[in-house]
Amino acid sequence: MVYEWLLIPLVLGLAGVVQGATGFGFGLTAIAILGTFYDVKEASIVTTLGALTLNIVVVWKLHRQIVFRGIWPLMLCSVVAIPFGVVFLRDSDPRLFRVLVGVVLVAGAVRGFMHHEHSRSWHPYWVGAPVGALSGLLSGAFGTGGPPVVAYVASQNLGRFRYAATVQLILMVNCIVRTAELTRQGLLTPRLFALSGVGAAFVVVGALLGLRILAWFSDERLRRVVSAMLLLLALQFFWVLFV
Repeated sequence: MVYEWLLIPLVLGLAGVVQGATGFGFGLTAIAILGTFYDVKEASIVTTLGALTLNIVVVWKLHRQIVFRGIWPLMLCSVVAIPFGVVFLRDSDPRLFRVLVGVVLVAGAVRGFMHHEHSRSWHPYWVGAPVGALSGLLSGAFGTGGPPVVAYVASQNLGRFRYAATVQLILMVNCIVRTAELTRQGLLTPRLFALSGVGAAFVVVGALLGLRILAWFSDERLRRVVSAMLLLLALQFFWVLFV
């Protein structure tokens, strides 16, 4: 369809604005909007290169701040779990998949409404294994493996730059593995790859615009606005199942 070559890059660009302005929400925003009028499984696939581009840019800028100690259990389990998430994406019933995407959107919205402070409680490294497995499953199926990673890394008492760099490294590895697995299982078709590639350029522009917006407005206010939008879109996901 011709319109998707304009619509998908614009939506991915908007999701990039959200990511740049709030520091989270690229995958959730893109899937939530695209899924309202587009096949939700294809929507989760077409975000792949945009997410990878965002992660590479951040990792490149903050690579000296990356902390490897303590994240290996999480990264290993995440990589192992991603193919299982992709299998779920490939084989699950579309209605079930839509419901689960709605649940993920609600979880993302609730997290955004929560009060964020830098009081971080420590968790032992072994907790990273189940957290990584959950992140890998979410990454493979929905491309939204960030929340478990963010929660775990935030508990390790890192400075904000080390925290951001470490999170983005983990998500970048997830994106690389997910892209390879989507290709291996025949889900990242040439059409979706091309759409995702065009959208990646819009994502970069959107993220830069989002960073400018962040300089104008309160980070917490923007986070709450985005969370409200995700919640409304999640309700729409559930509503279409009954009409």
